[in-house]
Amino acid sequence: MGTLIEERFFGYKANSDREADFAEAGVELKATCYGMVTKRRKLIASAGERLVLTMISYDEEAPLSLYDSHLWKKCKSILLVWYHRDKTIDPYDQRIEHVEPFLRERVAGAHQGSST
Repeated sequence: MGTLIEERFFGYKANSDREADFAEAGVELKATCYGMVTKRRKLIASAGERLVLTMISYDEEAPLSLYDSHLWKKCKSILLVWYHRDKTIDPYDQRIEHVEPFLRERVAGAHQGSST
C-alpha cells in the first residue's frame, strides 16, 4: 500500500533510498495498516504489519551515536498514513483512515515535559 500511495497519489517512483521521500521538505512517508480483531469478545484495532523505518547496511560501519545515524536524519519528520486493511477488497479500494505528521522535536519535547 505504501508503494501505491507513493506512486499513484504523490506521483513519484517508490525507492529504498536512505534520504527522506520528500527530501526538499525533509519528510519521510510511512504507510501502515491495521485490522480489527476480536479479543475477549471485544472488537479492537490491531497492527496489521510491522513498520520499517530504515534498513541496516551490512557493508559499512554503523555510527557509534544514534544522533549521527541516517535513521536519525531520515526520521526527523514522518508523514504517517494509517489504513484499515480489508483483505476482501482490492488494494486500490482500501480506505485511508488517518494521516498525521510525526515530528521528532514535538515528541522529544513531550518527553521532557515541554509543550513544544
